[in-house]
Amino acid sequence: ALQVEFDARNLSQIDARLAGRLAGKAQVLGTPQQFGGSASVEGSALAFEQRWSVRQLRARGSLSADAERRLSAEAELTQAKLPPGDLQQLRLSAAGRAASHELVVEAKGGPIDARVAASGAWLDEGGWRGTLQELVNRGALPVSLASAAPLELRAGRVAFGPAVLKALQGEAALDFIRLEEGRLESAGRLRALSVVSLLAAAGREAPAGSDLRLRGEWSIAATPRLNGSVRIEREGGDLVLSQEPRLVAEIQTLALAASLREDVVDLEGALRTQRKGSFGWKARVVPAPGAAPGVLGADARVEGTLDANVPTLSVIQALIGGAAAIDGRLNAALQVGGTLGAPRITGTARAEGVRLDMPQHALALRDGAARVTLDGRVLRVEKLSIRGGDGELRASGEVPLGGGTATLDWQAERLRLFNRPDRQLVLSGSGGAALTGERLVMRGALTADLGVFELATQETERLGDDVVVLGRRAETAKPARRAPPLALDLSLDAGERFRVRASGLDAGLRGRLRLRTREDGELTAAGNIETRGGTYRAFGQSLAIERGRLHFDGPVANPGLDVLALRKNQEVEAGVQVSGTVRSPVVRLVSNPPVPDHEKLAWLMLGRGAASASGAEGALLQATLGALSDREGSLTGRLERGLGVDEIGLRGGAAGPALAIGKRLSDRIVLEYEQGLASAAALVRLRYVLSRSVNLSAEASSTGSSIGIGYGKSYD
Repeated sequence: ALQVEFDARNLSQIDARLAGRLAGKAQVLGTPQQFGGSASVEGSALAFEQRWSVRQLRARGSLSADAERRLSAEAELTQAKLPPGDLQQLRLSAAGRAASHELVVEAKGGPIDARVAASGAWLDEGGWRGTLQELVNRGALPVSLASAAPLELRAGRVAFGPAVLKALQGEAALDFIRLEEGRLESAGRLRALSVVSLLAAAGREAPAGSDLRLRGEWSIAATPRLNGSVRIEREGGDLVLSQEPRLVAEIQTLALAASLREDVVDLEGALRTQRKGSFGWKARVVPAPGAAPGVLGADARVEGTLDANVPTLSVIQALIGGAAAIDGRLNAALQVGGTLGAPRITGTARAEGVRLDMPQHALALRDGAARVTLDGRVLRVEKLSIRGGDGELRASGEVPLGGGTATLDWQAERLRLFNRPDRQLVLSGSGGAALTGERLVMRGALTADLGVFELATQETERLGDDVVVLGRRAETAKPARRAPPLALDLSLDAGERFRVRASGLDAGLRGRLRLRTREDGELTAAGNIETRGGTYRAFGQSLAIERGRLHFDGPVANPGLDVLALRKNQEVEAGVQVSGTVRSPVVRLVSNPPVPDHEKLAWLMLGRGAASASGAEGALLQATLGALSDREGSLTGRLERGLGVDEIGLRGGAAGPALAIGKRLSDRIVLEYEQGLASAAALVRLRYVLSRSVNLSAEASSTGSSIGIGYGKSYD
């Protein structure tokens, strides 16, 4: 008998590449022809360079020296870092006789939770032959062996199969896999493999509802050069591209085939969908001269083509929802060259018949076209155009594929962006855009050839910030604003045909603004906008704008105000003057000639002095209604707009109070109607203003008709 015992407390003293402690003992019995014995070993903090390490190792085993050749073995490793991957625990056990025994291997760690069981015998000529009884992994990639399969291990030879493995909700029927004297051969078939499970195993998640399944077959031999074939194709199901909104790929054909001959690989594939287009590709990979057999390195040459035909771009509309209607056609013909490590893509892509409609914003662009070329390192936008109305937007530029600054120059010529009665905009101008990393810089100058905007005047009421509504989730504080990836430097010219109707304003605008973004992303403006004529509705009256200016020198939402609007062609021209800023406006009454404020108000609302309103009650009601009509959403304001008149009020007279309705037919002609409230008396009056002091009138009532001339003069 031979006995050995050792205890290496520091393995680095034996070899600098080793670390940890290893201790054990062994006993050898019998003869060289029929030997036996036992052994045990323990280790801790074991390591070899940076390749592997084991926190704890325990192993023991025995083999009898008699004819029975009974054997028993156990081994356990914890916290093992091995080249195939990290394991929390690895256990091995064997029991039986050399001619018939059971082997079990269990492993846990990361995506692995596996158990392997086999039974077999040691061969007299050397090696092991048996049956794989169980193979199962309950980890990230579930795999199980459908039934027992033959397994043979010899020096220079490994053979397994036939076997059926269940994985990815499908199965792989393995005809055989053999490794013998450096030659690897395998053949088999795939059925009902789930793409969802395949993506999950790769750490990706497919949208709910995807059920695409694949099938295929392979026959490969590395002898040592690669020969054989592989084919994968769709068996059934489909792939959901987006869940909200729901978008299905509608795959009809999906196929990929590879043919291998003496290390040269020919690839061919096709993807055809019901409505979203078709794609086809071919490629050949040739090993570099002098490459090792069976190896396709980064220097292997690549030659191939990719063709795409997308008959409709409505898939983009489905991705962004119903906000816009998008359509068009896309075709691409690309060539692939270079090497596996540095492929070079060239070719052309064209888009035609592109249309973009957003009815809610009156946006309608059509006849869009694009031509893009690739030369391997740069993507060039040779042509990009789209029409709006009778105008067009054109652009061109380039995008470096290896990093750098992408640029795009654009030019608009009478491009109609919006086209509906209350929102029209036609623009001309030019500029450019540059993208460096995540920073987009936009510059240019635009002029409005035509602009009409009618905006709602009634704002939705909002609760104050100090009001809490029970049952409603409180708004969380917004995080501090980060500098956005957009830098803007844009010059805007209102042109000569820009008109705005909003918040009582009906006027043309002219002027120039320069819009810029600050470092924190806030949009600022510099410049002046002025009105061209027009009217402003205040205190229930339509006032002529004498002067209207917006001065921008800071945040775009808070310009300075300088507005003067008067009720014209009367003895006292009264109105309002607005100063300050949009957020803090200052409004005061003005008149020409100057009169006290109550007279200004009377001339502004009644068109005559306060003394001419007979009856204290009627005057009081008129003043009250006039004050209320300052807000466009008031009762009188809504009545005036709904009836299309300029004045509704109460007047006093000899026959008692009367309801008066007035409509300005022009700056000098006013049509008035009065209906008595205490009697059935009614009157229609047509008044023509000759000057501030003189006017002509013609009236008809139930008591008769008359023509008159009026003269008035006011004194301070």
